Amino acid sequence: MFLPTIIATMGYKSLKASLMTAPPNLAALVFTISISLWSRRSGKTALPLNVCSLTGILGYTLLIIGAKVGPRPLFLDADVQYAGTFLVAMSVNATPPLALTWMSINASPHYVRAIALGFLLSIGNAASFLASFTYIKTEAPGYLKGHSINLGCLAGLLLIGILLPLYMKRENRQREQGRRDYRLEESQRNGLSAAEHEFRLGWMHPGFRFKV
Repeated sequence: MFLPTIIATMGYKSLKASLMTAPPNLAALVFTISISLWSRRSGKTALPLNVCSLTGILGYTLLIIGAKVGPRPLFLDADVQYAGTFLVAMSVNATPPLALTWMSINASPHYVRAIALGFLLSIGNAASFLASFTYIKTEAPGYLKGHSINLGCLAGLLLIGILLPLYMKRENRQREQGRRDYRLEESQRNGLSAAEHEFRLGWMHPGFRFKV
């Protein structure tokens, strides 16, 4: 949304301006593939997701500091903002596949996974609705409100990416120590067979281990 405005401020017009929108998207493609491969080979999801959050935070910070606050925000340094679009594009494109993967591998059984993924996708798609109220014409060309809100959301995502793995590791230790074995007791079955009860426990099963 704000990339064409930044490029126009840099003095590019027509065909060259269109070509200048390609590099950030190309960088996002390379970054997304690279960090996805890293996640797969390392078996980690939280750490790559936090890298994406930090990348986006830096990108939006560059977009904000590259603008001047006033009656009509003016660019102080379009080059700084253009650099910020690279980092933002890298972050927003790489985050969804990692988030969906993390949700998928830690949700069980299948119907819980389906609901969780649908909920996560709904939240992600709601961002376009939110953008229509935060990236408005009167905020152009700085879009300080929109950038600031996105920066705050990424900071929240980073906090979740730090705290949630700590909880998961603690819960895994609790299960290894047998402190969740009571969930398999007959008194917990509510009339179900042992097999059906264990299936329905899903991610709450004492033998289930969270993956970070």
